[in-house]
Amino acid sequence: MSNRESFTDGRRSLLYGLEQDVAVLWVEQSLTLLKRYISERLRRDDAQFDQYTARRLADALKRRGVTEKVLQEAMKEIAENS
Repeated sequence: MSNRESFTDGRRSLLYGLEQDVAVLWVEQSLTLLKRYISERLRRDDAQFDQYTARRLADALKRRGVTEKVLQEAMKEIAENS
């Protein structure tokens, strides 16, 4: 085998190795972005669920005679402790 052929083969294997490295990095970055997206979406969903649940609880307490002032004070206390 001549030096030229060995260089070409070495270059080809070097390029192949770089392509593999790029593919691995792309997959890792994609997974990182996907994890961030899922985490953020779960946080938003939890917040929406908590707000919905709190609103339903407040409505139920109002129907049972709890005053608006007491509900507002309780909500303020919860917000301060969160």
